[in-house]
Amino acid sequence: MKYTATNSASFDESRKVLAGADVVLLGIGAGATASGGLNYADSGLVERWYPDYRALGLTTILDIMGRLWSLRQSMPEEYWGFWAKHIFHIRHEPEALEPYRLLRQLMDGKDYFILSTNVDKQLEKAGFPAERIFTPQGDYGMFQCLRPCSQKLYGNREMIAGMLENMPGPFRVRTEDVPVCPDCGAYLVPNLRMDSSFVEAPHMVRLPDYRQFLAKSEGRSLALLELGVGYNTPAIIRFPFEDLAKKHAHARLVRVNLDSAEAPEGIKGRSLSFPMDITVFLRMLLGLEPGAAADEDHV
Repeated sequence: MKYTATNSASFDESRKVLAGADVVLLGIGAGATASGGLNYADSGLVERWYPDYRALGLTTILDIMGRLWSLRQSMPEEYWGFWAKHIFHIRHEPEALEPYRLLRQLMDGKDYFILSTNVDKQLEKAGFPAERIFTPQGDYGMFQCLRPCSQKLYGNREMIAGMLENMPGPFRVRTEDVPVCPDCGAYLVPNLRMDSSFVEAPHMVRLPDYRQFLAKSEGRSLALLELGVGYNTPAIIRFPFEDLAKKHAHARLVRVNLDSAEAPEGIKGRSLSFPMDITVFLRMLLGLEPGAAADEDHV
């Protein structure tokens, strides 16, 4: 695996790829949100949000999630003692983060579609229309039945607020605040693709739009802009983008990833890779000075 050095010529070429594209397909992974300051591997977030877990030796959000990943294997009061806080801090509390505001500015006037594995709704918060976004991995703002007894989803803002307001201690919620399915009485859980019980039907309504966009790109110049996509679920964005770069007659891939910017040798002449922070990359691409704000009209 080799990648292109981050130099001015590379940025100029990336600008030309995007400026000359008839259509742009964006692939957005967790690295985009991490670049905006919500990084699950950042010990500072645990010190700020979860000091009591930090005292137990859990230094990152990933550490806490590893201990409380499944409601099937945890006491529900303890499970929600973390997850209610996590969903609030990641989904409900933040405004649009800088990388997403910059990306919205970059896409102004372009014909684009977005494929994302993120579940935090940052794209919508930045002003991207829902009809241009396909997010097959779920939504932190929704609950589903644990079983599940149906394909229904339930907005969770009020339930999250109730759990947090009444917590009797730092590690648990009240038993009466644990959310349950209104149809069957089973526990409700975050709508995340954790296993085969994931309720995906509401998210699949955008799959035809994604396929139609790909079909529309045939015979046209296609820019593939991939931001923060690693190897956690590479079959959704990373590998398909590489395949498109290889097989699409007029496609170019621009890959930005702080840790995993490499691209296969087979698309070396059709890809540009930037092992760098996404926010820095987007600022440079837009020609913004460090610290300059994204256009607030697009927030």
